[in-house]
Amino acid sequence: MLLSSPVRLLLAICTCFRLAQLVAYDDGPMRLLLKMRTRLGCYVYGENGKPKTSLAQFLTCPFCLGVWLAIPCTVLFLQPTSAGDLFLLWWGIAGGAAFMEAQNVKR
Repeated sequence: MLLSSPVRLLLAICTCFRLAQLVAYDDGPMRLLLKMRTRLGCYVYGENGKPKTSLAQFLTCPFCLGVWLAIPCTVLFLQPTSAGDLFLLWWGIAGGAAFMEAQNVKR
């Protein structure tokens, strides 16, 4: 299953969005991501109200994460494979659903 380039690009964008939101905000399966963020100090705040360490600030910033997660998404876009397209399809659909839900919650 190889998708067309416009579809693959849209899915790559949605995939990057969903993965950044997942790492920055979600608990994850068995609360693994929450435990990771806790161990890395994401909830230990300095006087400025932000996490104290640069790594913790990075892990709680979906914009920062998105920049780096865009690298593997770009590779999957530029070098299409069936497995890569399946990954983009799966996470892209999840990203689209998360984006629509976020828009619904803002109302």
